[in-house]
Amino acid sequence: MECVPLLWLQTHALVAGCVPVSDADSQDPAELIATVNQVMPFGRYKGARLIELPEPYLVWFAREGFPNGQLGRRMALMHEIKINGLERMLQPLIGADTRRGDG
Repeated sequence: MECVPLLWLQTHALVAGCVPVSDADSQDPAELIATVNQVMPFGRYKGARLIELPEPYLVWFAREGFPNGQLGRRMALMHEIKINGLERMLQPLIGADTRRGDG
């Protein structure tokens, strides 16, 4: 599986780890905004934004397998963000307009 280092967060800080990507993915800030605002469509946390998911829930998915597709890629990214303690810096992106790509 191809992966991309988490180098594209707004601070441009090098973060250990990588997230799976597909050819359709880009390092567009709008994708980070969309990830933060993605709503869980199923399970115990149905209706919660990915950034609101507890870290142990994402750790479980990392161990057992993320869903296929865009949701799984975004959950994997959020897992990396949370295990590296970066979710607080993304709080301003909650509710941001993904069409503009800025907060």
